[in-house]
Amino acid sequence: MSSYFTSVKKDYVTYAQNHLDDWRALFSVANSFSQNCAYEEAITYWELAYQAQEKPRYTDYHGSIALCYPRLNDKANAIKAYQKVLQVLKDDWDYKFGVHVDTIKEKINKLTE
Repeated sequence: MSSYFTSVKKDYVTYAQNHLDDWRALFSVANSFSQNCAYEEAITYWELAYQAQEKPRYTDYHGSIALCYPRLNDKANAIKAYQKVLQVLKDDWDYKFGVHVDTIKEKINKLTE
């Protein structure tokens, strides 16, 4: 984490707390944490962003979360995050098969190897 980000980290937290109903703001905060290797905090804000968005929701939250967990040496939670992507595709977008589903399943398979 850069020293600059460390100095403004509390401002990001305050901003997020003041915008808990705005998925775009929370997603942006999560991205900033992730870009500065603060993966656990990023995961928290992506989860909040997902909860704040109305259906149909995007899969970016859980896809991003799934990318962070291996960096935290946690493949099991990465798999769970990818499974949530599949659930959102099914529940919110009625995608039960196709290239998007296949791509996520391939990512899960690679994590189980």
